[in-house]
Amino acid sequence: MNGGPVLVLFFTSVLGSAALGAPTTSWRHIAWFNGLPRSYQVLQGGKQAVPRMGLDLAPGDCVKIVERLNADPADSINYMLLAIDGREIRVDEKMPSYCVGPKTRVAPSLIAVAHAFESLGELFTRAHYDLFTERTQPVRSRGRTVPPAAIPLLRGGRAVLVGGSRSIEIGWTSGIAPFDVSLYRSGVADALDVRRGVHERRARFAEVHFEPGRYRIEIRDAARRNVAERFAVVPGSSLPRPPPVIRAALAEPSLRGVERVLIEAGWLANAGPAWRLEAYQRATSAAPNSAPARALAFELNGA
Repeated sequence: MNGGPVLVLFFTSVLGSAALGAPTTSWRHIAWFNGLPRSYQVLQGGKQAVPRMGLDLAPGDCVKIVERLNADPADSINYMLLAIDGREIRVDEKMPSYCVGPKTRVAPSLIAVAHAFESLGELFTRAHYDLFTERTQPVRSRGRTVPPAAIPLLRGGRAVLVGGSRSIEIGWTSGIAPFDVSLYRSGVADALDVRRGVHERRARFAEVHFEPGRYRIEIRDAARRNVAERFAVVPGSSLPRPPPVIRAALAEPSLRGVERVLIEAGWLANAGPAWRLEAYQRATSAAPNSAPARALAFELNGA
């Protein structure tokens, strides 16, 4: 999967900016791996552990590649990226194994960012796994009936979006392209915006002014089948309060734009089904430059 180094750069750039000689503390973890967990062996405290992004590594822990290739036609070489005290370590064909050495010194204020990612590591690992397995599934044979479009992000009508002037993206599953996608506000007959002839299973509406209230998305596919789902727009004051580990990370002044988006989208995705639509918007805003954000967006759209 191309773009994985963005996540390791997240931590190596933040932790690497700390001056050595700061109070003793450190952060070492698995930042990214290509392919599936079974392609790697992780020995943690002498015992085998299941690899996942954000997995903490201590001195003496080792990682090893056990399967050189995977089935992804876009990026079939397996490799793992480790963030070790502000450095990027790549375990690949040239260096198929690596064991963590003694700790070095990193500024403790920056560890808040790493702890935030650790709290979200399971979510990003599941998203990465699901995206990878989807990319390596065989293409469906022709002749099967394709179900109508479905919008998991809006399923049940409980999804909420923070109001204001903003662009939003809506993704869906199934259906036959091309699609016509319309955005309506409840009680208003005319569509606020329409995207016609869409060939991907996603559409972006640019700079819509969302006032609090109810809205709906309608999708019509090439087989003239319609699907409609509703969502609510709420003021920003309705956002749930982040847990302490997330608040500490977001207060870190060294946090950059993409890193902040990843943390915000991650904790919103974990805040409950209603907030997955807002989490998806934040993930897709960073997706062009971030493989973890693309994986998270895929996970939210297909859940």
